[in-house]
Amino acid sequence: MQNTQTNASPLRQLTTQFPHTGLLENIYLRPSKGATCIEATQVEAIDNLGLMGDRASQSPSRNPLGSKRQVTLIQAEHLPVIEAFLKHQIDPKALRRNLVISGLNLLSAKNLF
Repeated sequence: MQNTQTNASPLRQLTTQFPHTGLLENIYLRPSKGATCIEATQVEAIDNLGLMGDRASQSPSRNPLGSKRQVTLIQAEHLPVIEAFLKHQIDPKALRRNLVISGLNLLSAKNLF
């Protein structure tokens, strides 16, 4: 039997050798389409639906397997770049993402799954 780590992608191998802990900076819930986001300090994640109280979790009948975008994320390190383009400060809530994460490269993590 072969070691599964030897068959893993170089990125997967690197992440297991040098794990890096990220930080959850903010949690936002979007109660309905177009509604103002609500900041939360904690939230329950519902398998195949998303976050309790977020609009993605409220319509399981749309798709029995769940929404393809159950939870949305943005990297906190991208916020200053967005602000530089806009030339003013931006409230992360205005970007309508559920989770603001720092310390992890979300674009690289996408390739892990």
